[in-house]
Amino acid sequence: MFSLAGVPPIIGLLLLSKLRLENVVVSKAITFSSLREIATKETFMVSILLFISSFSYGIVYSGFSILISREIGLAWIGVLTISFYLLKSLFSKIGGSISDLLGRRFSFIISFMFGALASLMLGLTKSPIAFIISGGLLGFQVSTVSVNANAWIADIAGLRDRSNYMAFVFTFNALGVAVSLLASGYLLATPERTFIAFISFALLNIIAVIISFSACRRETVYA
Repeated sequence: MFSLAGVPPIIGLLLLSKLRLENVVVSKAITFSSLREIATKETFMVSILLFISSFSYGIVYSGFSILISREIGLAWIGVLTISFYLLKSLFSKIGGSISDLLGRRFSFIISFMFGALASLMLGLTKSPIAFIISGGLLGFQVSTVSVNANAWIADIAGLRDRSNYMAFVFTFNALGVAVSLLASGYLLATPERTFIAFISFALLNIIAVIISFSACRRETVYA
């Protein structure tokens, strides 16, 4: 399995070597002044939203395996987690259209409402159907939040500033995955901890819904 996992990156590198890539825009260097300009209240809010969303990804990446093997059986892991990856792939493709249609704010709100619902399902029931539905909801959340954050950056930042904004905001995205991977073993060690963890995560998603109302001042909606 691990030998086969090395094949796609090699194919990707071969394809990448055939592309002609040019730097069309030179990004600004990060200075104390530019960092202070980036680190606004709105940027921190979007960073927190990305942290919560990426925490979802870390839970699925590590916690689903623990939960499914404990509640249903080891052989069911692939079957019951496929909905997450299918919806993540699908909505990563059309997440930008959803964001343009609904606006940045409401796209965030819907994504985190789905995240709260998925977390409640995982906290209250461990049936195969619950895993499939919650995995799909979290797949929608993870894909649309990251796409929406990129669209938000494009709204507020010029071409030379965008890479710096992305570096700042997506640092929190990586941090959310790291924290959830490190904490999942402890949080999911017993059924009691699992219940508390997912109910708490549902509340965290509800807080993210509230933050979303203030996170995007600029409501850009395209017909």
